[in-house]
Amino acid sequence: MSNKPAGPTFIIISLLVAMMLTVMPMPAFAMWFRPAWVALVVSYWVMQQRIGPGIAWLAGLFLDVLVGTALGQHALALAVHAYLVSVAFRHVNALPLWQQALWIGSLLFVYQFILVLTQGLLTSQHQPLVFWLPALTSMLLWPWVWHIFTDIEERLGERA
Repeated sequence: MSNKPAGPTFIIISLLVAMMLTVMPMPAFAMWFRPAWVALVVSYWVMQQRIGPGIAWLAGLFLDVLVGTALGQHALALAVHAYLVSVAFRHVNALPLWQQALWIGSLLFVYQFILVLTQGLLTSQHQPLVFWLPALTSMLLWPWVWHIFTDIEERLGERA
């Protein structure tokens, strides 16, 4: 059995799937609960030391184009998020998964704050309090994202 990590193809596919999940239609009542899929995937890959803020910034640019926000809004938020994850990833990797979820959740609140701030500066619109819910739902999904990606990486490593 090889412990070879997943290659760049899997990273790109996972980011594309996260972007598709981001724009997938949902019922109106559930729209505010949509997790920050791209930020979750970026968090995982940064913690695995496979990508950095530069790739996160590129993913954010693609996300800006995909969802129709001002160019650079998600790029800035994801780059800052990736940087913050990369600063303390060794400490966070050593934590139990539920504590990792709390840590990732707090960084996702920073991500959401940057989105609120840039949107407020660009459009002078105020976001309702429910705008913070994606950080909460993403935090709750972190253990599953971690397990799914780790399992897929192990299976890909076995085939190599």
